[in-house]
Amino acid sequence: MQTQEKILDKIFKIKKELKDNPKDSSLYLKLGKQYLKLEDFKFTEDAINCYKIAYKLNKNSNIALKIANLYMNNANAAYAYKYYLKAIKLSPENEDIICKAKECAFEYYLEEYMEEEYKNELEEKLIKHTKKE
Repeated sequence: MQTQEKILDKIFKIKKELKDNPKDSSLYLKLGKQYLKLEDFKFTEDAINCYKIAYKLNKNSNIALKIANLYMNNANAAYAYKYYLKAIKLSPENEDIICKAKECAFEYYLEEYMEEEYKNELEEKLIKHTKKE
């Protein structure tokens, strides 16, 4: 595992590169990855912002999926769902993205409105119907 000092040094170098190439989406992706390597919750939002800028510069389903997954990991299903839908628009044939979006929708929209026993039953049905056969 890299030391925090090395990661911060890489962040500094990437930010310096971004001053010369502010429209290079790959640099924002690298910067976001470095923020995540710090493994500190307070840098997660910085990572998400980097990925969002990269997405604006290069609309790509993989970037949208990364943003969605980060939001899900931070228990923000509303924003995650928004980015899963963006990923689906860019890759409508990708069943993995569709499945993740369904799981996210289930978690976001239904968890507040269902009693636990019905929630478990519906979750089992969702898993059964979204598995690849």
